[in-house]
Amino acid sequence: MTQGLIDVAAEGQDAQVAIYQQDTHKAVLWAQSVIVSNTIEAQQVGLMVRQIDGLRKRIKEHFDPEVAKLHEAHKSLLSKVKALTDPLEQAKRQAGAKVLTWQTEEQQRAARAAAAAKAEAERKAAEEREALLEQAGVLESQGQAKEAMTKTFEAAVIKAAPVVVEAAPKVKGLFGRKTPKVDILDMGAVPREYCEPSESRLLAAWRASGYSPTFTVPGCKFHMDETVTTRT
Repeated sequence: MTQGLIDVAAEGQDAQVAIYQQDTHKAVLWAQSVIVSNTIEAQQVGLMVRQIDGLRKRIKEHFDPEVAKLHEAHKSLLSKVKALTDPLEQAKRQAGAKVLTWQTEEQQRAARAAAAAKAEAERKAAEEREALLEQAGVLESQGQAKEAMTKTFEAAVIKAAPVVVEAAPKVKGLFGRKTPKVDILDMGAVPREYCEPSESRLLAAWRASGYSPTFTVPGCKFHMDETVTTRT
């Protein structure tokens, strides 16, 4: 019996929606074709516009209870999801931060090791150059100019061995993401081209003047945007 009443109610709802659809279609066609060329026609249009506004309100009131229920259900579900996912997000951030800290420490360790290796390579290269130059000096003192020059050239081309910087360790599924941020420390010092005008503040200032037609702000034009509304 209860199911039968629900089915009848649903059918009634569908029938009412169908009527609203028909009335809406008629109103749209009327608005597209209506012509206003005299006072009588203008008054008739005003009457019809008020009727359209009434139709709009009835449609909204028809669906308001269902929309409210769905909205409450949506909020309830979002709250349940948030209660479960927020702790998970926090856990992810905490654990991920530890990995990033470790990776940073490893990068710093690798950088220190690379700096030490580079210094050692340069020391060895300097020793090799010095030894070759000493040999060149001995050869030159012995009258072996050609051999001395060869040793000098060899010393000139000796370079420190390249040092390969160890790449930061990677963790599968995790990566550091850098997000650009800016903190405004002194608003007055920010160049004008980086300051976006606030429409709400401009309108508030005009409203405070009583919407005076003489109210001005450099670079702005204040005007009333007129739209059609209805009064019962």
